[in-house]
Amino acid sequence: MQSLVRDPEISAVDLAELVGIAHAIELTAVERYRWLAEEMARRGEMETAEVFRKLEVEERHHIAAVGDWAKALGESVPEASFDWRLPPEVAQSWEEAATSVLLTPYRALAIAVDNEQRAFSFYAYIAARTRDAAVAREAEALAQQELNHAALLRTWRRIAWRRERQDSGAWPSRRIETSADLADLIETQQVEIQRRHEHLAERLHALGDTASAALLDEAAGPSAPSPDAGETGGDESNDSIRRLLAEAQKPLERFSEILEAVLAAPPDAAMQKQAQEALERVIARIARIDRRLETLTPS
Repeated sequence: MQSLVRDPEISAVDLAELVGIAHAIELTAVERYRWLAEEMARRGEMETAEVFRKLEVEERHHIAAVGDWAKALGESVPEASFDWRLPPEVAQSWEEAATSVLLTPYRALAIAVDNEQRAFSFYAYIAARTRDAAVAREAEALAQQELNHAALLRTWRRIAWRRERQDSGAWPSRRIETSADLADLIETQQVEIQRRHEHLAERLHALGDTASAALLDEAAGPSAPSPDAGETGGDESNDSIRRLLAEAQKPLERFSEILEAVLAAPPDAAMQKQAQEALERVIARIARIDRRLETLTPS
């Protein structure tokens, strides 16, 4: 459960400001979920896109509920934005989601749970700091609602987790206890990534994007410079190229997760160094693809 990592230093909130803050939290969620649904659909991740669409609809219900609640208090939803009153942690996981190429339904729902938990913590701070009994009462009620929302999302998240447990083996099937085990794991992952990248490179060649195809060539090595932008099929094919490059990043991200798990509790210093060096190479390859993606304008 993710919470706030620093004191939001908020105090002296009145009911009108509390309404503005509540509206800003829900409105931000709607906007982010809508954008992420569109982004996942553009990448071809239709199942994850559908999860975000459902979350967007759920948050729209929350916005309506804020309006009804404000009216019952004799307040109105302010026209001015209250985004500036929100702690930076509220935006953090959104930004991480926007840059991830391995965003599954489970991860999407985990992000949603994190944000409900952060909203709960923020309201709890407000309730604890205010000297206005009405503000404290309403902030506590809002905090409880966020916990209720999180409970519902955790149910959805458990369902997604069970579905993904039988997915494609993103984790090693045996324990990594020796340097030989780790070396075997690294070699196996590299062979699988190379096989996948060769297939994607063929598709990029077919689209006329030789620069992106060269980028996926394992023979170029992790320290080779990124190829020049080169010619592509124009804006009409750029989205297809972006999807293929995003597909190329997925096995690299999976491999990075495995290495991070090894680094969480390395048996010895030699294995720590071995895993760290492999992770640095993987991250460098992901970054090179990121730089190529930045040169492609979405159509």
